[in-house]
Amino acid sequence: MTKNRYHLLYYIGLIYLIFPLSEGVKHHPLYLTIPSLVFAGFYISLIYLKPEKRLLTAILWFYLIAYIFYTTCLIEGSMSWFLFFPSNLLCWKFTDNIRSYRTLSFLLLVFVIICDAMFFQPIFGIRLMMGLSSLFVLVFWWSTLYVQRENKLKEELYQKNRHINMLSAENERNRIGRDLHDTLGHTFAMLTLKSELALKQLDKENFEQVRRQLLDIQASSQASMADVRKLINDLSYRSLDEELSILEEMFKLSGILITIENHLSGNFLDPKLESALVMISRELSTNIIKHAKAKTCQLEIKRSDGCYVVNMTDDGIGFTHLDGQELHSIRERLHTLKGKVEIISQQAPTLVRVSIDERIF
Repeated sequence: MTKNRYHLLYYIGLIYLIFPLSEGVKHHPLYLTIPSLVFAGFYISLIYLKPEKRLLTAILWFYLIAYIFYTTCLIEGSMSWFLFFPSNLLCWKFTDNIRSYRTLSFLLLVFVIICDAMFFQPIFGIRLMMGLSSLFVLVFWWSTLYVQRENKLKEELYQKNRHINMLSAENERNRIGRDLHDTLGHTFAMLTLKSELALKQLDKENFEQVRRQLLDIQASSQASMADVRKLINDLSYRSLDEELSILEEMFKLSGILITIENHLSGNFLDPKLESALVMISRELSTNIIKHAKAKTCQLEIKRSDGCYVVNMTDDGIGFTHLDGQELHSIRERLHTLKGKVEIISQQAPTLVRVSIDERIF
């Protein structure tokens, strides 16, 4: 649920005003009518008041605190339910931290009401009701802030991942643009020049030279077509070293410190194996960036005990429980490669190991 200045929860609590505003209700004297109407007016004013009106905001806020203290501790203990009013404002209106004067005054009020219930209220039922209502409001306030904080972190993570994806796509477009320019720019310039030469030779009826220029044009166009095919293939295939370089940049953009140890660098790898290692490294890295909330991680790729091994370690939140469905995309990719994925350590640190049998290559 997102913060909204017109949120329904602001107004639901106004139903509690029926008690101090009702003349015939026991323990609520008539003189509370005006202060209660002022309380309602100040509460609604705080909903719509602009943040820059700090002094006025403080005055209205402390009136709410003073009213709840007076009516609860000196008039009627059931007024402790009025704690919902400041808690609603703290949850949905203000973005205060724990050290703000509003939060501290709210927590102090809750503490005072609980102490009053324990030590100064003579009736057990009133003591119990005041204590439970105060604790209920306190838990409601804290749980709401926790949910809002989690949603905010998720939104920040989503925006961060979105930014990283945009940068990656931009880098890929720039690379494709450079490759196209380098591959086709020179070729088109040469084709233009040779076609002009062929036309000039044709005007002179020097057919042998025309034939030679046309043959050169044909050879250049065929070579250019081969280069374009290679470029298209490169779009779907990336070497392991290239992929690790890009992943290192992605982690840098994410604010995660990564250490990469590629013991296979410089070795000839079967294209099928290299493609698998590229995709596995990419998926493991993406999971850490998007979900792990890690600060550091280590990626190791090596050959050991008849297997090609990818170890990914991070200091993030890890796996709370395992049901066998984790990393299912990697498991599906390994199905035809006689490979396996293991979660060696669930947390502190998290270690995921992927092994591929080298005998199939």
